[in-house]
Amino acid sequence: MTGRAIVTRVRAYSPLRLFIGMLANFTATRRYKKAVRFYPVSKSTTSSLAHNGFLVSNELIGSAEMAMLKAEIEDIFQSSADSNAFVSVVKGRYVRGLIDSAETLYLSEKVIPYKRLLSNIYKSNLFAELESLHGCEFYCRTVAAFKTTARDETPEGSFRFHRDGHPPFSYKILLYISDVESLDKGPTSYVPESVLSIIPGFGSYRFSRPISPSMYEKNVVLGKSGTMLLFNNNGLHAGGRTRKGERIVVTMQFVPKYSREIDKYSASTQYRFGQLEYDIV
Repeated sequence: MTGRAIVTRVRAYSPLRLFIGMLANFTATRRYKKAVRFYPVSKSTTSSLAHNGFLVSNELIGSAEMAMLKAEIEDIFQSSADSNAFVSVVKGRYVRGLIDSAETLYLSEKVIPYKRLLSNIYKSNLFAELESLHGCEFYCRTVAAFKTTARDETPEGSFRFHRDGHPPFSYKILLYISDVESLDKGPTSYVPESVLSIIPGFGSYRFSRPISPSMYEKNVVLGKSGTMLLFNNNGLHAGGRTRKGERIVVTMQFVPKYSREIDKYSASTQYRFGQLEYDIV
């Protein structure tokens, strides 16, 4: 191990990171208890979401509605003349604007038709299973749409197996806008029964694991446009490299609704790319 790697690892286990992470977990747990008290739903522990850490649905959005959403999002990526409608990822950094060398291209939160997406999700059986598992209402805290194109580089960042390192009660829904029916399209892979309790920002979960081809291929989620993966953020997962064409995906993060001031539709615009996806206090 190099000296730089040792310093990085020591910093990951610093007392300050431990304190901040424990505070984030305390905040998430306190908010969950408020959600159960003020926004309860009938609770059920029979869902495989609790055991495996994920659920997949291929029929969450009607075919006609999904076709319209797909066309709208693809059109924004292809024809928007406003560079500020994009956020480019260049060597791991988020840069506002359209940059040709970007590894990944995100849509600005202001142009994503997320209200229509959420109106379908909130009515779905998939979302009902999430709320019934924890016995309270959830809301969308963040939303992002991004496009990856064919590349041959070594997988980095979210393209390695990793855990997001969030406080408890945090989930994401990943929606395929493009058809992702082969490994060449870079499908997401999620390892069942891999969820860990984590102190955010603290410890070795931050060191992503190189993709194991056998583990990746065994657990990939393939599907047509409209396929959705609901998963616990702290399970082991990875996005594959797109080898042919492009892949467009929307991700939405859900946490317990703990306050009447939270609008289940407008809160998702508060996130800015590169920020933490959870609150410390």
